[in-house]
Amino acid sequence: SRHPTSSIHLYLPYVVTGYLQLLFNVGVMAVLCYVAYTALASVQKDIDRKVDEYSADVLNEINLCSKQYRENRCDSGMIPAMMRTCATWEACMSRDPRQVGRAKISAQTIGEIINSFVEPISYKTMLFSAVLLFSFIAVSNLAFHFTKHTLLPHTHPSTHHPEKQP
Repeated sequence: SRHPTSSIHLYLPYVVTGYLQLLFNVGVMAVLCYVAYTALASVQKDIDRKVDEYSADVLNEINLCSKQYRENRCDSGMIPAMMRTCATWEACMSRDPRQVGRAKISAQTIGEIINSFVEPISYKTMLFSAVLLFSFIAVSNLAFHFTKHTLLPHTHPSTHHPEKQP
């Protein structure tokens, strides 16, 4: 069951082409993963920036409520007419600026990003780009497939052409 050295060399182009196809596909996947990672990292940065902006806005509101609360002397004997307003300012002051609706901000930011990406690009352009990418990958793999099969040595031609029965 040992192959002579010359027989092994017959399969070398086939094996090399197989490895080249694998390397090509790994490269395409690496590029696609890098693009996806970069996009997700960018979205994450945008979300973090929006959360920071929202927290700063809440902190400013808390400071304003605190100022109004002190200026209207809500902390020292409330006037009955001001009880509801003082209670609103007190509730405003007790908010936590770090506790934000991250899911809501995330969904809002992702929606804005998708809209800003989709609006300037027509659906025809997006479809054409997707078809072009898919076609590039499919044609490249088909070329490798056909190249491999033309390089495969045909040692048993009778297996490819069945004999006719009388």
